[in-house]
Amino acid sequence: RTVITRTAPLCDESDVANPSLWQATSSGKVDFLELYTGSSRMSHSCADIGLTVGPPIDLRTCQVSTLEEGDEVFCRAWQQVVSQEPDVILMTPEFNPWLPVSRLHKERKSQHRVVKFCCQIAAYQNAHGRRFVLMHPEASGIWNLGEVTGLLGLMDITWNNLDLK
Repeated sequence: RTVITRTAPLCDESDVANPSLWQATSSGKVDFLELYTGSSRMSHSCADIGLTVGPPIDLRTCQVSTLEEGDEVFCRAWQQVVSQEPDVILMTPEFNPWLPVSRLHKERKSQHRVVKFCCQIAAYQNAHGRRFVLMHPEASGIWNLGEVTGLLGLMDITWNNLDLK
């Protein structure tokens, strides 16, 4: 089963001790791949318990000024997903523009491309019998986007609300 997770706000970066060094596998099949916008702590944690982890992909680099550069970033990320065939992908698009109290609503248009890309990755994972986790705050506006609600039509999808306080 694949889990799409709505979460309460995560802890502040200052609450977490500096992670130690860990090994990412740049080629070949991996157990876990992270597409993140905050930190790549989950990759570190998965490597610590012995999972093979691909190099995390920073979704903030997709927020570039020209379409061509942005498409190149998406293309490189897509190639990594296809070549490494991760058993699980964790995706955490930028939170702030999607929160109801945010003053960054104008950034939603550029961030919508990132969310749409994450949904395409999710559908790809599902089509290949692999798992994905899409994590965002429960109050986030992305849960109302057609691309995200469309994921419910995929096979074996489960929605969970988690409070990570």
